[in-house]
Parts: sequence; structure tokens; C-alpha cells
Amino acid sequence: MRKKINLAFCFCLLFTAAHAQDSLVPDLGQLNAAAKNTYVKSEDLDRIQHSLNWFDQHPIPPAQRPLLLETYRSVANGYALNNHFKQGYLVYQKYLTVKEKFLSDDKGEAISAINSNLAVKQHKDENELLDIGSQVTQLRTDNEDLVAKKKSFRHYFSMGIIALTAIFAFLLLQAGLKLNKIRLDLKTGREKLKSMHKVAALGKLRDGMTRSMNQLMAGLKNNIELCLEIIRQAPEKKSEMARLKKQLEELNEQLKTKN
Repeated sequence: MRKKINLAFCFCLLFTAAHAQDSLVPDLGQLNAAAKNTYVKSEDLDRIQHSLNWFDQHPIPPAQRPLLLETYRSVANGYALNNHFKQGYLVYQKYLTVKEKFLSDDKGEAISAINSNLAVKQHKDENELLDIGSQVTQLRTDNEDLVAKKKSFRHYFSMGIIALTAIFAFLLLQAGLKLNKIRLDLKTGREKLKSMHKVAALGKLRDGMTRSMNQLMAGLKNNIELCLEIIRQAPEKKSEMARLKKQLEELNEQLKTKN
């Protein structure tokens, strides 16, 4: 039982040491310099290749990939110089595999970057398309509103023109009626003025005739009185004077009738 525990403990120690050794990051610069040494031995190349196996399990930064490939080629050349062609061929195959892997990774990264850029561009294009669609919708809405406002403006403008035309026609009708009334009033005034002028003329004629008749009557009266005085003085002419008196009375009656 104790032997089993000791064996297990030793196995753990060996595993921990191996893991600790594997966890150490090899210095790629030193490995490259050692592989480029012209007098490098095959044993040293074996150790270098064993150290390079660490990069098979761990990712390497893109900046150190050319150095790793150069180290693999140097190790392959070193084996060839030491007449270990089979090992050199295997290392060169490993070099080609790693190189192809790096190219594939670069290609994948480039494709991923392109896809990412395409996705970003597509997303951007979709957003721009949505913005353009919203702008088109807004423009259509604005156009419809503008057309509706234009129709409403035309309707109200037509109604306003009709209303103004009706008001203007009503005002013209009132003005025409007032003008006709003024013309009738003017015509009536003219007729009244003519009648008044005629009445005034007739009044003046009547006054003149009245004055003339009064003057004539006054003269006749004086003549009658003179005749009566003569009759008194001359009885033989009494009958003739009576006749004259009668004629004067008839004339006086006629004048009174005309007045």
C-alpha cells in the first residue's frame, strides 16, 4: 500500500514538473539564433524542435509567425547539413504545414474581417435604406398634406371669389338703383322746376295783367267820373252816358270774372 502511494506521489511530481516545463514559453529569438548556427549538432536541433512543439498547442502572435517559420526552415537546413535528410524532410513538411496553417488563419481572419466589414456595411446600408424609406414616407405625407392644403386653398379661394363677386354685384345693383333713383329725382325736380318756372311766369303775367287792368280800371273810373260830371252838367247827353256806364259795368264784371 505504501509503495502504491509513493508511486502515485512520484507520478504526480513528474506530471507537475512536465507541466511546469511545458508551461514555460520558449524564447523564439534564441531558438532561431541557435538553429541558424552553422555548426549546430543534431542533438541541439532535436532540442530546438522539441521546444518548437510548444507552439503547436499554444497560439502565437501574428508578429512572431515569420520568425517561427524561419526557425523551422533553419532547423530543416541544419538537419540536412548534418546528413539527417529524413528528419530535415519531416521538419520541412512541418514548416509547410505551419505555413499553410498561418496562411489559412490569415485568410480566415481576412475573410472574417471582410465579413465583419460587409456585415457592418450591410447594417449601415439597411439603416440608410430605412432612413431613406422613412424620408420617402415623410415626403409622401408632406406631399399629400400639401396637395390637400392646395385643394382646400383652391376651394376657399373659389368661395371667396364667388362671395366677392356676389358682394360686388350687390353693390353694383344698389349703386344702379341709387343712380336710377337720383335720375328720377333729378327728372322730377326738373319737371317741378319747369312747373314752378311756368307758374312763376304765369304769376308774373297775371300780376302784369292785374296791374294793367287796375290801371285801366282806374283810368276808366276817372273817365266815368268825368263823364258823370259832364252828364250832370249836360242832361241832354244822359242816355248816351247811361249806355257808356252800362258798358263799363259789363267790362268790370268781365274783369272780375277773369280774376
